[in-house]
Amino acid sequence: MSQNFLLANPENRVKKQVENIYQSYSHPWDVLAELTQNSVDAIKDWEEEFPDKSRDHEVQIKINRESRTVEVEDTGIGIKPDKLPDLLAPNATDKAGDSFTVGEKGVGLTFCIFCSNDFSISTTSPDGKYSAELTGARTWRQKEKVTDIPNTQSESEKNEVFSAGETGTAIRLDDVQLATDEEESIFELSPERLKYLLRTKTAVGNTKVGHNTGFPDVDIQIEILDGSDSLFRDNVEFMYYYPEEFWDSEDIVDIEQFENRDDIGRMSDKQKREHLDGKVWKASGETTRNGREIRYHAVFLPSSKGWERVSRQNDLIDDDENIDVNSGIYISTRGMPTGIEVNAPDTGSRGYWNNMYIILGYDGFQFDLGRKSIPGRTQGMLKEIATNKFNLFTNWRNAIRSSSKNPSTKPTQVVRTQRQDRFDKLNRITDLNYSGINFGKLPDNQEAGVVAIFHELIGSGELDNYICYRSGYSQDYDFWGQYEAAVGELGENIQSEFTNQDMIKQNVVLEAKYEAADVIRDIEEGRKYLADIDLIVCWKVDEEKFNESSVTIEPLDDEDRFFVGSTHNVFPADSNSPVGSQLFILSLEDYINEHR
Repeated sequence: MSQNFLLANPENRVKKQVENIYQSYSHPWDVLAELTQNSVDAIKDWEEEFPDKSRDHEVQIKINRESRTVEVEDTGIGIKPDKLPDLLAPNATDKAGDSFTVGEKGVGLTFCIFCSNDFSISTTSPDGKYSAELTGARTWRQKEKVTDIPNTQSESEKNEVFSAGETGTAIRLDDVQLATDEEESIFELSPERLKYLLRTKTAVGNTKVGHNTGFPDVDIQIEILDGSDSLFRDNVEFMYYYPEEFWDSEDIVDIEQFENRDDIGRMSDKQKREHLDGKVWKASGETTRNGREIRYHAVFLPSSKGWERVSRQNDLIDDDENIDVNSGIYISTRGMPTGIEVNAPDTGSRGYWNNMYIILGYDGFQFDLGRKSIPGRTQGMLKEIATNKFNLFTNWRNAIRSSSKNPSTKPTQVVRTQRQDRFDKLNRITDLNYSGINFGKLPDNQEAGVVAIFHELIGSGELDNYICYRSGYSQDYDFWGQYEAAVGELGENIQSEFTNQDMIKQNVVLEAKYEAADVIRDIEEGRKYLADIDLIVCWKVDEEKFNESSVTIEPLDDEDRFFVGSTHNVFPADSNSPVGSQLFILSLEDYINEHR
């Protein structure tokens, strides 16, 4: 069945097509990424094909520095003999673009073939066995003039049935040269750096471990040779190399678990500092954006110099002092790290992005050839999630740093005098004069005062529709809880939407501001996200500030009120507005003036 797999197109067109594929890859590790991806996908397919069988899966990787050879052998499903010649052609694939396997564009094997001068494959599937060799592919690609297209040689096919325990594929690339070799070749990496690369830039670094996704366990083995001499042989863990692995467990704090401790409200600032200061913070889990479940794993160091320190300690640094362990926003898909990095957003506390690392995973990411980038719209979503975690870390960092300032050491009498001066100023603030609550003064430009008055109204029973679960400086937003209201408490126009129920219960996120329009800057700078906020609780509303940002604000009619006590609604006047949809506001100044 020998056939030239490239002859479906004229030679000039084929050569151009092959060159475009080759040039689309820009990383030194691309060969390893493509071959290990195919192996891991084949093992996943084996598990799908034989769900009632078990097998100790392996991927063996050999790298020969002298001959510039890469070999990868796996225990996957193999390739059917009648499919292999077609799969060797550019843009061919037998992967259906599902959410399970990684590869889908059908260019990876073509890239591997044409970066080497000797390619061989041996594969066994349940339907048969096939092997082939191809010589001179790289030389043909590099020639200026189009010559005879290289053809497979020494083909062998065996059409018979093989058992599930006999399947697998072995691929060998000899005389590999890459466009990136002028940077740093995989044949020059130390064993430590090569193992780290495999776990952070290839499918060997499985990012779904710990997410209960049912991934098969795989034994990864690597051997580095120089000619016939074996220099290094070791197992590589089938799991992404998360940065916190470089630190002892007692030096790591899961910041999301910490802030959800039952005793967090009883801890003093000193106790919080003792738990957090100088530690490595992490946050790991899933979040939903536009119906997509995005996995995140974030790490924040007390100092950005920590990346260089662990790189040196673990021999993960090159001769030019470039370190392998670093901060950044990275992407994975279907369990495989891609090596793609997204630029950090331009936010407040921007310098602290150098302290933070985050990898974001989603099975539906779409990439260009060679996996160099993803669409800008998707990048925006990822930056939003990264910023959310960044704010979580920096809010805690600012909190423990501000609480660490030494108390005053001034003489007692001086302190008492200053204390009285402050009380004199506070007494000059206008009285609130609202019965039923114990907050005595207007909030006086203080967001904390707004929060206190709102909680007083809740505690008095006047606004008991809002049930607080958690509130405080360590949160992304100021109030997380539940909103409960009888349908009869809603505006008449709203009641008709709930004809089949008596009560409304829903989770709510509230943001507090002294001036409502201050939320616009937060949204513009990526510190807050409109889609997360259900209600703004503020003291006052300055309509001119909203109008300056092309946002229309209107008093809320009683019949259109969904949130009890709310006073205004805002919506954009044009498509360039930072506020993208309707937003409700509860102005305490207007509410109290109305109910006095």
